[in-house]
Amino acid sequence: MTRAVALPTLLTMLWLVGICTGCASQTGPANRPDDRRERVSITFHLAYDEPQDGLREMKTKDGRQMYVAPLVELDQTDIAAVRALRSERRPLLQISLTPVGTERLYYLTAANYQRTKQSTQQLGPLIDLLDVQVGVWLAVLVNDELAGVLPITAPVTGGQIYLVDMFSTRRTEELADLLDPPPEPP
Repeated sequence: MTRAVALPTLLTMLWLVGICTGCASQTGPANRPDDRRERVSITFHLAYDEPQDGLREMKTKDGRQMYVAPLVELDQTDIAAVRALRSERRPLLQISLTPVGTERLYYLTAANYQRTKQSTQQLGPLIDLLDVQVGVWLAVLVNDELAGVLPITAPVTGGQIYLVDMFSTRRTEELADLLDPPPEPP
């Protein structure tokens, strides 16, 4: 009688071990990184609308000429989370910064918004007639290509960067997926 019970129990245990071993050895997306996944980098630089020595000449999607500083002011190590959102049916990439990134963005924008303010004051009423923004900008580079620029008009204190209409809806969702850092282990 012991043999009759032991044999089915033994077979069941071997079957379970086989299933568990098979699960552990599977190489699906949950068990290994996808080597075909696009590699994306995002960096933030100061940019100007006038040429200066040492600046890189780049054009925005709408053809605006910008001059981008080589120094990386913020990068992926400063990012805590990235989300794809919509604002009035417009694609929006919300970038939440780490505490260090938040502090860096604040000091960067606080130091440079005065320059934008001075440039605007020098043009006086012309600035409203021309409907242009002058001064210092925050350039967004994705894979070393200029994705867009954000005017620095005030110190940014919240640690959030919103990129509106810089990418298509699909690309915004892809970038949110690719740039969002993985959660830290407990």
